[in-house]
Amino acid sequence: MKFFKYKILIIIFLSLWLLLFIQIKVNNSFQEELLYYCQNYFFISPLLLILGQILFSVFFLPCSVITILAGILWGWKVGILYSTIATLSGSYFTFLLGKKYLNSIPIPTNLNNYKIKVNKIILEYGWKSSFIVHINPLIPGSSIGYFFGASKINLLSFLLGVLVGTLPLQLLMVLFGSQII
Repeated sequence: MKFFKYKILIIIFLSLWLLLFIQIKVNNSFQEELLYYCQNYFFISPLLLILGQILFSVFFLPCSVITILAGILWGWKVGILYSTIATLSGSYFTFLLGKKYLNSIPIPTNLNNYKIKVNKIILEYGWKSSFIVHINPLIPGSSIGYFFGASKINLLSFLLGVLVGTLPLQLLMVLFGSQII
């Protein structure tokens, strides 16, 4: 029953993600409303962007819409700053959840050996292991924090890999967003 509720939440958030992406892409009045909101609520809008990134990360949803949104709302200079903060926040949050909850889950013996090998590789390469995973645009970068949280890597090494690995794609997505309007 718990798994069913989790699936429902994922469907809801995925639907919201698609709706937001479509609205940003094609609805001019929605774009104008977003710009108006950000101009008049300068302190709240970045916090909402960061909260959106955290929620998308927790539910394994692609966060590219948040990055594009940052470019639309603040242009590429300020947008990349907010997008980077949002990405680091989402990664930090999923890392902490992974650290707290994934280590207490019993793992079958055949998978435990695999976990030990992966953990050894992560520890050997440190921040570079996080960088390699995060530079791949097909993996939801912020959500991968769960798995790194279950390893023995320290938080600073993980976040350094997140920063260096996600920055190139973030730059492209924020630039794309800044060119939409």
